[in-house]
Amino acid sequence: MKLGRRFLLGGSVLSAATGGAMAADPPPRQLPARSLPVPGTVSPELRAVIAAPYPPGWDAVPQTAEAWRALAQRSSAAIAPSCPPSALRSA
Repeated sequence: MKLGRRFLLGGSVLSAATGGAMAADPPPRQLPARSLPVPGTVSPELRAVIAAPYPPGWDAVPQTAEAWRALAQRSSAAIAPSCPPSALRSA
């Protein structure tokens, strides 16, 4: 019981001592570049999808609602041929 109280007290003191430092946004964490292997536990079709390069603009973030709608429309149009008719909804 005494040991638990010591940890609780120590954690409270540490929290109070670092409270001001934790208020600011911490810098982003930097990760080294690395290669991720394509998993061998999926189908050959999915392996091909995973191994494919990223499409152009994959990381672009639309800045307006209209730009988001246009991105959604392009994405829907690109995937529609591979979807069964029952999965498609009419707009």
